Amino acid sequence: GTPDERAHANARINALIAQSIEEKRGTPGGPDLMSFLIHEARIDDEPVSQEDLMAYGFLFFIAGLDTVTSLMTSC
Repeated sequence: GTPDERAHANARINALIAQSIEEKRGTPGGPDLMSFLIHEARIDDEPVSQEDLMAYGFLFFIAGLDTVTSLMTSC
């Protein structure tokens, strides 16, 4: 895609990650890793920052995308 298309896709992904984080903030005790990072995890005795949560969210997104893509192409 073009640079504009890539920038738009990246902005949409980041918006979805931010929305997911905010939804999970309102529901403590979820069984997923992101909920743990939001509600339980600490870095240097501080809650995980929004910036770090966004980075983890992007990492999880890419890891999941890679896994699904690999599975779909191996069928």
